[in-house]
Amino acid sequence: MFPQTFPSGKEAPGYGFIVDVKKLRKEYRKLQSVSHPDLNNILNQAGGASGGSDGVASSLINKAYETLSDPLKRAQYILLLQAGIDLSNDEVGKSLQFQDKAMLFEMMEIHERLESIMNERELEDMKKENQGKIKELCETLTELFEAKEWDKAALAIIRLKYCYNIKNALKEWEAGKPVTLTH
Repeated sequence: MFPQTFPSGKEAPGYGFIVDVKKLRKEYRKLQSVSHPDLNNILNQAGGASGGSDGVASSLINKAYETLSDPLKRAQYILLLQAGIDLSNDEVGKSLQFQDKAMLFEMMEIHERLESIMNERELEDMKKENQGKIKELCETLTELFEAKEWDKAALAIIRLKYCYNIKNALKEWEAGKPVTLTH
């Protein structure tokens, strides 16, 4: 879908986990400029050439970009493609998450900390801490994908998903309002 960003189709090392997001976004915009159905409808009405007005190509480009530009979605896709482990299936995710007791305790502790945030300063500190964990997990996933350690990668992806849930909870934080953290 993105021949300039991924010239060989699959990029090693890390099975394409390392992505130049700026390059991907630039290529995405270029591809959409020739495949978007609204543009094609305008070209058809003007009698110009069209890349297909049904929107299928545009939809596929959107889906691929959405998956590749987001580390969590990209990691889940790579794990499914390379190891057949589908973490979008709740049953699979739940069966794996209970293997990592330390993670469960850590998440309970973080939830308690979320509920005790008193001001914007504490909120910002927790956002920075969580962003650091996300960055660290992405580095770990790069190594695990390179080593083809799929079971460990699955657990790291579950941790990453928790960090995304924390990120969303922090975005919605309001003083005095209960914190909702999905699992």
